[in-house]
Amino acid sequence: MDAVTFKDEKQGLSTLFLISLFLSNFVTGIPIIIRSLLLIEIGESFGYPVGVTGQIATAYSAITIIFALIIGVLSTRYQPKTLLTVGLLLYIISALGCYISTSFPVLIIAYSITGISVSIVTPMTATIIGDVLVPDRRSSALGLAGAGTPFSVLLGSPTISYIAGQYGWRSAFIFFMLPVSVIGITLVYFWIPNVISRYDLKPKSASGGYRKIFSNRSAIACFLGAMFVSINISNVLTYCISSFRERFQVSAGFASLIFSGQAVAAFSGTIIGGNLANKLGKKRIIALAPLLLGLLTISTFSIGAFWLSAALSIILWLFGSSSSIVGRSLSLEQDAEFRGTMMSLHSAAVGVGSALGTMIGGFILLWYGYSELGYILGAFGIFSVLIYHFFSEDPASNN
Repeated sequence: MDAVTFKDEKQGLSTLFLISLFLSNFVTGIPIIIRSLLLIEIGESFGYPVGVTGQIATAYSAITIIFALIIGVLSTRYQPKTLLTVGLLLYIISALGCYISTSFPVLIIAYSITGISVSIVTPMTATIIGDVLVPDRRSSALGLAGAGTPFSVLLGSPTISYIAGQYGWRSAFIFFMLPVSVIGITLVYFWIPNVISRYDLKPKSASGGYRKIFSNRSAIACFLGAMFVSINISNVLTYCISSFRERFQVSAGFASLIFSGQAVAAFSGTIIGGNLANKLGKKRIIALAPLLLGLLTISTFSIGAFWLSAALSIILWLFGSSSSIVGRSLSLEQDAEFRGTMMSLHSAAVGVGSALGTMIGGFILLWYGYSELGYILGAFGIFSVLIYHFFSEDPASNN
């Protein structure tokens, strides 16, 4: 597809353009589904408990942090489309590596490649939207494109559960993650433009971009808020289904149904959050959604009644996904000149939260239990509200 300039920003968003970004985000959810649904089976195949096996998420997050910082530099030199294509290609490489892994350390290395991928794909899909669309259309477009991740959970949970049940957990990588990544690259090649934005028309300094962003109090608040929300969400992703299976003896197949329910809520929350951010303002949504996320997390992990706990875990994702997409939308508006760097740093902050969260969660489970895990995670979600409310600003708001 031909390059577009900033003057083309007001053009209508083509369906295939949006589908391409939707599917790119769809791919990012697949490795998360696999680890959430099959963490017990993966651990059993290598002889490790859930608390140890769950550290593949910590490694994933650590790699995400490192490469998000690197992508922040590369985004000043390369087109978002080019970087997005590389990110999807790395998902293919990771799928092959996880499939052939012969030991837990090899699996960690192969799985961690998806950390590189997500550090590219997530910020670049947001950057492309920011470069092409006018401000009052960005939040809703982010919500629609970002809904690809929870939709992958909705579609992927029963699919991966079936594939793993028939052929083992390794097959989920080769029979699902790999072909979807190939389709994603194909769509990106044909339907994502090479964007010539207003800040590509002059030389840019990566170091200057970092200095400018880190001198912005609101940008730093967005990073910290995103990090605390991520600490909460990453543990729910990693340990919630395992908690149902261990606390209530739920089978993997039945757990996948709960996971699908959570995905529906996350899918809905992403779209609703993006639309409400446009109508009511990002600050209003980000002041409420993480608070409810934190309270529901505490309840989900503490309540001893299975059906009530499962229901709350589904509602939890409505507010968790809204918190994530609105936080991302708020970060997108902080610096138009270095938008790619800003979104890469946002991804790094999410990665820091995910790494800290799963590491803390692993230790809590080894020494205490799921109830204590819920209280600590919920506190992080609630604390993020204070950061967003008192220290962040929305440059695109007319309120």
